[in-house]
Amino acid sequence: METQIIDLLKASLTQICCHSKTKENKRMKNELHGKLFCNIKTGRLYRYEREVVNTTNKNDGEKMVLYSKDNMYFVREKTEFFKKFIKTDFNEGTISRR
Repeated sequence: METQIIDLLKASLTQICCHSKTKENKRMKNELHGKLFCNIKTGRLYRYEREVVNTTNKNDGEKMVLYSKDNMYFVREKTEFFKKFIKTDFNEGTISRR
């Protein structure tokens, strides 16, 4: 009986932890959507679209970032994206397009 109660508590805690992590991840992703990032090397600004998952056989399940500039879309591995780009404080509406 005691073992069953402990197992039930463990299962409940696991569900609670997973649920809160999922909510936190969604909140973080929503905060980045539409934000402008600057390429450290070129200085060009790109719009963060969303996180996506690579489903090719070699890299199945790898987290990627979808980002855009001038109606062109790009994809880069997530950790590489955050090494090569920095988040700006600019809003897209404040940047004049040339």
